[in-house]
Amino acid sequence: MSYLLFVLFLLLFVWLLRKIPFFRNSGLSQTQVQIVFLLKVFAGILYGLVGIYYSQKGQIVDTWWLHYQGLKEGALLHRDPHAFFTDLLRNNYSHGFGRFLSSRNSWWNDLHSNLFIKCLALLNEITRGHYFVNVLFFAFATMAGPVALFRIFHQLYPGRKAAVFVGAFLVPSYLFWTSGIFRDAPVALALGMILYCFFMGLRDRWKAKYVVTIVAGLLLLLVFRNYLVVVLLPALLAWWVAARSRTHPLLVFGITYAVYGLLFFCTRYAVPVLDFPQMAVEKQEDFFTLVGNSMIPAPKLQPTAWSFLTNAPHALSLLLLRPWPGDVYNSFILLACIETYVLLGLFGWWLLRHRGGRVEPFVAFCLFFAFTLFLMIGFTVNFLGAMVRYRSLVLPLLVTPLLSTLRLRWKDREHMTNKNM
Repeated sequence: MSYLLFVLFLLLFVWLLRKIPFFRNSGLSQTQVQIVFLLKVFAGILYGLVGIYYSQKGQIVDTWWLHYQGLKEGALLHRDPHAFFTDLLRNNYSHGFGRFLSSRNSWWNDLHSNLFIKCLALLNEITRGHYFVNVLFFAFATMAGPVALFRIFHQLYPGRKAAVFVGAFLVPSYLFWTSGIFRDAPVALALGMILYCFFMGLRDRWKAKYVVTIVAGLLLLLVFRNYLVVVLLPALLAWWVAARSRTHPLLVFGITYAVYGLLFFCTRYAVPVLDFPQMAVEKQEDFFTLVGNSMIPAPKLQPTAWSFLTNAPHALSLLLLRPWPGDVYNSFILLACIETYVLLGLFGWWLLRHRGGRVEPFVAFCLFFAFTLFLMIGFTVNFLGAMVRYRSLVLPLLVTPLLSTLRLRWKDREHMTNKNM
């Protein structure tokens, strides 16, 4: 029965992709859209199979734990529908609904798993609880995220469609981690749609559909990755200012982030509950209590500007340079290591052979947003596996501009031929 459901829903989604205007008007052919979908399905299946492999070794991975919890919640839905829905609002913490951005002892922190599990339980009513049929729904429902990134970059680099396609869809870690049944998939969807609608709002006008989508995307991020909103909002503000200013975008972003840095450290003196440095310290402490094979030593962070400043080089090096060969202990870390150094090689090639020109405000956004996120991850996370997963979310924002502004010899010859005709 599961095989039949899989085939039927696969055919349905492949057909629907041809009917949805967002995909039909993306600049991709129908075949290309379907290829992207099938790649996401394949990556999602691989994600689940890897989980089975580790489960057989006695290590239950997050995606299968969520799946089993979804099955339990489905049983509760049939037994007591009222409890199923009201259970989400139950709060056992003495401080109530406080500690909004905290990573421990917080109803908000628990919400990202609890809501995800409830959604899986509802989805199981359609798929009869078959994991790999659920993969199809996730691949289809989150397709708009990477397609949105493609649409942005295709407008910025209209003559480099192949490069944009590779950057938006084929970065291995991004494809893998955002295609599985886990919170990274809806986060990638939300981020892609926020950026696309913000881009279109700046270029066109702020239509209601753009504003509503941005708000919905921010709410989705607040539920599943609330710290991303803290990083995203100043980047969006700087992008908006840069798009409406004749000042160089990098200068606009530099000034905006200098002000943001002051607010990050000083807001706690005006609003004690918004102690952002202490929240980062607590998040690091939470990771220090975990145990895993990819754990690496990390300096202990203090809630002071000096501690953050002195730890910044270490934090960035973790995300930019690791895992390195000495970190490899299994095939996943090996693949992540290879990807890391292929991308570093791409950056070195870009330094030697890139096209000049004015920096687009969106490219400045990609740079500042990605590196701020890298800093946040490097400050708080001390597991290589988690770092690889978290950083994958923004790799297309860095890789696509690099690929799209490379000066390729055959492109140069083609340009000279056209010029001489």
